[in-house]
Amino acid sequence: MKSEGCFRERCVHAIDRLYLVVIYADKYSKKDKMYCFTNVDKNDYKCLLKFSKKEEKKENSYVSHDTHIGDSYVSNQYYIEDEDDMDARTKNAMKKLKKMTLKLFESNGLTNSISKEGLIEYHRYLDGSEMPLDIHEDDFGALDYTVNTAIYYIEKTLSGGDLEIYSDDEKTVIETIYVTPPKDKYRVVIMEGNVKHNVSQITSSGIRECVVVQFRCVR
Repeated sequence: MKSEGCFRERCVHAIDRLYLVVIYADKYSKKDKMYCFTNVDKNDYKCLLKFSKKEEKKENSYVSHDTHIGDSYVSNQYYIEDEDDMDARTKNAMKKLKKMTLKLFESNGLTNSISKEGLIEYHRYLDGSEMPLDIHEDDFGALDYTVNTAIYYIEKTLSGGDLEIYSDDEKTVIETIYVTPPKDKYRVVIMEGNVKHNVSQITSSGIRECVVVQFRCVR
C-alpha cells in the first residue's frame, strides 16, 4: 500500500491467520480516523456469497429493502434489524458475517459497534456508467447514524474502481487502496464512517463486486 508520508503511526496486528496494516491518519483532521485493509481466505467467508447477485435467483432469497438493477449496476440492501424475518439461509449467513466483521473491528480498536443495528449491501458494477457515488462519508449516509464499515471485495477485473481516501476538505487523495483481491482471497477494507472516500474512475469494462457491512457505533 502506497504511503504519502502523512501518517502518525503504522502497526501490524495478527488476527488468526490474517494480517492487517492499520493506518491512523491525523494530518487532515483534529480527530484520528482509522482505516486499514487485509486479505481473508475465501473458504472462511463463504457466507459473503449469500448476499451476491449469484444467489438472488435461488428460492427464498431475501432482500429486506432496496434493490436496484440497471444495465451495468446491481445493488441489494439487507437491514440487520430485519434478521428475524429472513429465510434460514440468509439468517445463517448474516450471523456468520456479523461475527467475523465484529471480530475484525474489535481487533483493531473499533470496540464501539452495536451488533443489532446496521446494514449489509451488495454492489456489482460492469463499468463506470452508473457509478452512483461522489466523495462521501458513511456516517449518516445509507443509515441515519454513525457507523463502522467493512467492505469485502469479492472480484475486480475492470481497470480503476479502487478506493480513494480523501482529506477532510475533499481536495487531496491521501491514500489509494488497491482492492483487487489476490487469488483465493477477498480483500477487506475496514474504516470508521467519518473517513471521506470514493471509488476511483473506472476506465474499462469488467466486474467490480463487493459486499459492504455497516454497524451502528457510538463515536
